[in-house]
Amino acid sequence: MELVHEEYKKVKETDKPFAFEYWWRVVKDEPKWLNRDVAADIMNKRNKVSSSGAYTSSSNRDTDEATDAERCRPQGQKAAKERRKGKGKEKLGKGRLSDETDAREHAQAIAIQAEADKEKVKMEKIKQFNELLMIDTSSYSESQKARHEKMLDFLSNEIYGVEK
Repeated sequence: MELVHEEYKKVKETDKPFAFEYWWRVVKDEPKWLNRDVAADIMNKRNKVSSSGAYTSSSNRDTDEATDAERCRPQGQKAAKERRKGKGKEKLGKGRLSDETDAREHAQAIAIQAEADKEKVKMEKIKQFNELLMIDTSSYSESQKARHEKMLDFLSNEIYGVEK
């Protein structure tokens, strides 16, 4: 650790200590930051000469690739956002719901929306019924009064399910 501190001071050309050591200790074992060995990355470049004297490529590295394959990097922000929106590649796994569960939740959401729509229509009918009740019908003809009464009866049946 002391060597790293010295290297930091030399690279940054400062006498100040590394200010974020606490955070480094917190995240150093997180999957995203596990394979951050810069020296190993530099050594694994195409221009490295192997012990036999030949050039090596990134597909022919002398690293332990089994451990790299075992480590699963966490999902990034863009992929998570696309998954939430229903786009992108969906992977069924421990954190993913099955299609049956998705369909059930979708059906429940539709039922809730339908119930809300029914309630909205009922409130509109109540509003219309109350407005018709407040109308002064003294200047109406007999036929207009009859139509007005029929409309009130109809709305009353729709709202309350009984005749007025």
